[in-house]
Amino acid sequence: AGWKVYRLKNLVKSHEGGIWGLEPHDKENNIICIRVADFNFEKFSVESHDYTIRNYTTDQIKSFKLQKNAILIEKSGGGETSPVRKTVIFDHDWSALYANFIEAIYPTSAVDSKFLLYFFITLYYAGVNKKYIKQTTGIQNLDITSYLYEKVPLPSLPEQEAIAAYLDEKTTLIDTLIADIHRQIEQLKKYRKIIIHDAVTGRVKVPEVQNANY
Repeated sequence: AGWKVYRLKNLVKSHEGGIWGLEPHDKENNIICIRVADFNFEKFSVESHDYTIRNYTTDQIKSFKLQKNAILIEKSGGGETSPVRKTVIFDHDWSALYANFIEAIYPTSAVDSKFLLYFFITLYYAGVNKKYIKQTTGIQNLDITSYLYEKVPLPSLPEQEAIAAYLDEKTTLIDTLIADIHRQIEQLKKYRKIIIHDAVTGRVKVPEVQNANY
């Protein structure tokens, strides 16, 4: 009750593709440039141990510098098993621009950034983005303008914030469980190697194997 349907374009204040810039040099205006490779799609965030530094003019930095909570969409790239249009949120306080294969989206005051992020992710999981992919020379390109004509069921702003907070909590819990499972798998792999090593080198006594009738 109380939810209204909007087109995405009516919830977006502005959107613009990025710029790659020039090779960094000793002069000023060297700044981080976010690439799709910096997208952590498992956590829906920008996360990397090796950010790229590029050089820009003062005007370019003024025009393309990311604002906190900007939604970043991969608009070129992808592949058969990973269609273009992965979406993350830039939730950092440090300065950065973004590459030309990325579209930065800024929502209006009517929609919570995190809620809109989760809606874009839902569209990705449902394969809706595939309708707006144009393929040229093996590269997938997302038609952003057409894509933003998709409709969104939107609750009130407080309810959006509550839904986003709920999803943040649940996805963080799931990420923690996944990390714990990965740690257990690595420990079991090490244990497997030790068991094999100890058995073939005689470090452990192996019980006799009884002949079985099949």
